[in-house]
Amino acid sequence: MRLLFTHKLIKNFVIIWLAYWLGVMGFNIYFLKPLGISFIENTHWLICYFLVFALIAPPLFSKIGGPVTLPKFKKQIVFILISGMVFWVFSEAIKNWIPLNPIGEQSLRELSFYYPILLTPTIWGKFADIMFQQTLIVIILLFLKKHCPRPRDTIEIFTFLFFTLHIPLLHFFGWAALMFIFPSLVAGTVFSFLISRYSWGATLSVLVHEIYYLVIAVILRISPLQI
Repeated sequence: MRLLFTHKLIKNFVIIWLAYWLGVMGFNIYFLKPLGISFIENTHWLICYFLVFALIAPPLFSKIGGPVTLPKFKKQIVFILISGMVFWVFSEAIKNWIPLNPIGEQSLRELSFYYPILLTPTIWGKFADIMFQQTLIVIILLFLKKHCPRPRDTIEIFTFLFFTLHIPLLHFFGWAALMFIFPSLVAGTVFSFLISRYSWGATLSVLVHEIYYLVIAVILRISPLQI
């Protein structure tokens, strides 16, 4: 963990990585949303926004931290895209099998947490959001794996960073943000373990990310929803 503060290359890379992530997310919240571009309206623009910055990130960070290689890159991309279709099918199934009560939908709209409403635009918008996040996650984990002498350092640093990235959600969601903040500690460990240890780790981490949101959608629909 001390490498995050003592290793100059790691420290500089992390600062730029955090700025990129928070910059993209912040622009979405403070500029796109007031323009009427969100997970529930004009979502095609938001999907393009996330995918463009996901595509820009790999060449940008390879120039900053040096090239890294994702094992089985082409095959994993294919399976990740297929997982998006599966994510959409399961989301639609949940919408049809477990209807969302009006109070729950109103609460989610007021909270601006749109995915569990499970409209088709919100589903694909969330998948694009996951693609952006997972791209940055893979980038920094491959970088840390390359420059950290111990696997433990990679896991500790990324888990800390992933947890830190979720803390600002308290400002937007209030205490409801805890449904993201606490799981981020587990997710940070799981993502870093999968991606740094297994050749198919990127695909597996995407599946974990998607399953998390599917589970959240189910929980919010079967529980008395008073967020």
